[in-house]
Amino acid sequence: MTSIHEPTPEFERFLRWQVTSAARRAERFMRPAVPTRSRQYLRLAALVAVSMLIGAFGMTATARMQESQHKQELLSQQQVDLRLAELKMQAARQALGDTQRRFAAGTAGRDVLDGAVMDERLARFDYERAKSKYAEVLSSGQPPREDIASPAVSGRDFVGERLQLDRQSALLRLQAAQQAYDAVTHRHAVGLAGEVALFQAQCDVENARSAAQSLDEQLGLRQRILSGAITAEQGSREWQLVIANRELRVAQSRLRLASRRLDLVRRQSATGVAGKTDLIRAQLDQLEAEQEIATLQARITKLKRGP
Repeated sequence: MTSIHEPTPEFERFLRWQVTSAARRAERFMRPAVPTRSRQYLRLAALVAVSMLIGAFGMTATARMQESQHKQELLSQQQVDLRLAELKMQAARQALGDTQRRFAAGTAGRDVLDGAVMDERLARFDYERAKSKYAEVLSSGQPPREDIASPAVSGRDFVGERLQLDRQSALLRLQAAQQAYDAVTHRHAVGLAGEVALFQAQCDVENARSAAQSLDEQLGLRQRILSGAITAEQGSREWQLVIANRELRVAQSRLRLASRRLDLVRRQSATGVAGKTDLIRAQLDQLEAEQEIATLQARITKLKRGP
């Protein structure tokens, strides 16, 4: 079966007959003095015209075939990713079922059950994300796009769909981080967790909240782009600024944690509990965090300045 853009053998024969007939009619009505060589040129021109037309159709058909092959390769890749996501989701569901039975029997604690519930929900979000990417390739024939300024495809906002899924995942991680912080706070109160562990749990909550906030900002930015309130170029620049600000907040949280650790190691070093190597490592962690912050601040300043 031929493509709608590929000439059928019947069409090629009809086209050749049309051009040849036109050349013969022109030859009959010409003056008798037309030389034989001129008639040969006319026949040759007709054949060249037919060949050019058929060649043009053939090039179009070849391009269509290459485009279709490229789409099939992309779909095959997305099918593999989708199948892997589905298997991970099934494994998470099975693990959740096992954990629920252990919890009911008293052999697993609430924290273990909460972790299994979160893993199952995250796996489900990942599966829905893979489905969205497959559907985008199926609709567009191009690789799935993640840029905030990417246009909708056939009226469907695939980028926005995946941002929503990412936001749900971020909120779930924020909830888990808050629960972990509460547990560490309780252990710290009874002397079972140290100061650094408590501050680490607090930083985890801050980072998870920052990730959720960043995705809220990205979703709002996406809507402004699609509505035409800002141009795609403006949206891309603002998007980079949102990402950079989130990275800066994470780096600042890391610096606070590194400073707390350094203070603790200094106290421990004074009493002989920590060695020189521990002190150097803590100092390097703080210096790296400071350098990361300086780099991000310079990047943010450049983005705010504009092109």
